[in-house]
Amino acid sequence: MEANFALENTDIISLNFADYIFVKDAYWRVLELSDYKIGQKESTRVKLLKMNPGVSNTSQPRCDRVPIQVSPDGSVIWQDLNGNPIIGTSECCKQYNYTWSADTNTCFAKPSDRPSPPRPNNDTSGKGEISGLNTISAGLNNIYSTVNLDAGLSSFSVFAGKDIKNSGTNDNIIAVGDTIELKGDQRGAAMFGKSIESAVPGLVIGGGWTQDDRTYPYNGSQSAGTFLMSNQGIYPATLNNLELFIEGIANKRIEMEDEMLWYMGMHVMVQPTINQYINATITAQMGKTGGIAFATAPIVQYQDTSMVGRTVALVIDTATNTAQHRLNIQIAGGAYPFTTRLLAEINYTQFR
Repeated sequence: MEANFALENTDIISLNFADYIFVKDAYWRVLELSDYKIGQKESTRVKLLKMNPGVSNTSQPRCDRVPIQVSPDGSVIWQDLNGNPIIGTSECCKQYNYTWSADTNTCFAKPSDRPSPPRPNNDTSGKGEISGLNTISAGLNNIYSTVNLDAGLSSFSVFAGKDIKNSGTNDNIIAVGDTIELKGDQRGAAMFGKSIESAVPGLVIGGGWTQDDRTYPYNGSQSAGTFLMSNQGIYPATLNNLELFIEGIANKRIEMEDEMLWYMGMHVMVQPTINQYINATITAQMGKTGGIAFATAPIVQYQDTSMVGRTVALVIDTATNTAQHRLNIQIAGGAYPFTTRLLAEINYTQFR
């Protein structure tokens, strides 16, 4: 049977293809979802398999065991209705529309009525593995199809490509491409392309190697990215500063790799209320060489405001900690104290 259901994120996250659902006086198992729109509650096309025609709504399906996990080789692991491990049977395997191997007396999760990859991506073993060669670490609850993956302690991430490495305590990563490394504690990043090395979250696009020379000594030699910084607080007087932090996380600052240069463009919003604002575009060069951070004087390329007399400037502090760039928003003019929120989009083009 195919039907439309109004599904939302929580329904998709909790979905287990081994579960029964009760619809129209019968038990069914979900085979396929199509046209689901992430983050929206809209009608989604669902393909269902009827498990026990004619049972009443107070009855349980005939099989006395349930599938709880799919092994990396595609075989199904079962337990009885009391939660104890038990061997699968041909009847239960077919009832769940799996494939029974009479040669090995094993139930495999490949549905018997439609094509499926040898190892399904609805694996509940905790890794969600699809394929991987020369894998050092697959992490936990990750999906990957890679050569030379070191996922470290990453979880809930997607990896595809070759020579991908997670060097920090990073979760919720998407890394697709060739020669990618994410460092630090970023809690979310999306990286696409070739030759990427990043120590900030957000989106990173890799542009390959200088003159396509894979022996070039620096990874991330030509790339670009974007991420957010924010803060909120009080300016006690004119020409005072509030520091921006990466994703608003206290003391999370930009700490670039050595021998690296950014051309940085900032779009900053100073927003005390929904109807009051200062918007500005500011540019600067930022880099690090010999372990020492440096920056050029920021240039305000454009600004507009609803607050007459107030202006904004960027102050880059590399003296407090010479390994870091501390980005401070300075406000001048108007009345004080001045309480506001700050939000800045950081766009950078990276050279190494």
